[in-house]
Amino acid sequence: MKTILTIFIALLTGFGLSAQTDKASREKYYSQSFTLKNLNELVVSNQYGTIDVTQTDSANISVKATIAIIAKNMSKADEMLDFIDIEDDFKEGILSISTKLTKDMSFSTMFKGITISVDYVIAVPQGVKLRLVNNEGNVFVADFQGDLNVDVKNSNFKATKLQGEFKIKQIGGEFNVGNVDFMDGEFKNTDLTLDDAFEVNVNLTGGKSNFKVAEKLNIKSNSGEVKVGEVEKMTGISSGTKFVVSDVGDALKMEMNRGSINVGNIHFNFASVDIKATYSKIGLTFMKDAGYQLDITQNRNLKTDIPSNFKLTEQLTATKNVIRRTGFIGNKDYNAFVNLDIRYGNIYIQ
Repeated sequence: MKTILTIFIALLTGFGLSAQTDKASREKYYSQSFTLKNLNELVVSNQYGTIDVTQTDSANISVKATIAIIAKNMSKADEMLDFIDIEDDFKEGILSISTKLTKDMSFSTMFKGITISVDYVIAVPQGVKLRLVNNEGNVFVADFQGDLNVDVKNSNFKATKLQGEFKIKQIGGEFNVGNVDFMDGEFKNTDLTLDDAFEVNVNLTGGKSNFKVAEKLNIKSNSGEVKVGEVEKMTGISSGTKFVVSDVGDALKMEMNRGSINVGNIHFNFASVDIKATYSKIGLTFMKDAGYQLDITQNRNLKTDIPSNFKLTEQLTATKNVIRRTGFIGNKDYNAFVNLDIRYGNIYIQ
């Protein structure tokens, strides 16, 4: 497949560049339209710029891009522009569009008096799988229905509504999505905000995460902070993570090490709470009419704050200095269970 590059060159100086006074600007444009014949997946790979995607009812894929260079003079801008191209390749049903740098360049190039930006605007029909890769830039996706796979580094990702299978790997930057059906994500040092989701599976390292509403939420985390609004079912394995959960509807199951979880409200008709933790702080607040079998396995010197009207039977276990306390709490019209296996730290229940 032959690539068509439309080149536009401009020199801007003085007032037109404001803070970029006495610098030269060069640009070239890429514009292509691809038919859907035998095409089922689009892959776009970029560096140093944005990828902006919309989904359409068109029979063609439209890809437009602008390569822009700002340098200290015309000669340098021309030189750098020659080092950057956009290539497309079609093979076995996959169309690949990529930014190609023929010279090794890093973001430090900007501090040598050169600014590089490569910005894509893409319109893709429904039914085409989409994979987006970006480094040192941003990715924007409007309403999208279908399979979406994203891999970004030092970039921000933003989307409104994603229907279908969504997978993302993100290092740094911000993640902001309005609504998603199914999401598998891996995040490192990312500030994450997800407004509404049906099913989410995430692996978090550092960063701050905010899941506002979720039907099913599964989290594996290492350090960082996680805020959860309303969740029906939540499971997780964590180390060094602080959780604040506003509302649990049905079930909570966690394994924790050197972290904390504070649940502000557990519904009266919940099914289960199962927490196994070491060196962690556990806070659980149940609705007034809840009824459940409470089973706590703990070391003797664990700090506990449990209402005095809880009638619990204490018994020894096979493990030295570990006891088990059991009893039914609350409304006997319900038969939920709460299993807590806690070593070192503290428990607060109300």
